[in-house]
Amino acid sequence: MSWTYRGAKAILSTMHGKEAAIAPPMRNCVGMDIITAVGVDTDKLGTFTAEVPRIGNMRDVAIKKARLGMRAFGFTIGIASEGSFGSHPVVPCLRAGHEP
Repeated sequence: MSWTYRGAKAILSTMHGKEAAIAPPMRNCVGMDIITAVGVDTDKLGTFTAEVPRIGNMRDVAIKKARLGMRAFGFTIGIASEGSFGSHPVVPCLRAGHEP
């Protein structure tokens, strides 16, 4: 178990329910509480459907998303993800990332 973040709180910038996948392992494995940045529009940095084009690579946009939540809610720790995830193509019970 990581003691560095045990008891810490982080803001998660997401509009699409990723807290269901991210919050439980962060709580159970790291000991960190995750608060969802409700009202932060992460889609302005790009959408999966490309209705809003993403400027930059996945890493850059994930960092920008995390910082949006940090600024909006005054947190020093921010979490975000970019891209999408779903069933693994070979082992359906596992989750896997997908980048179009």
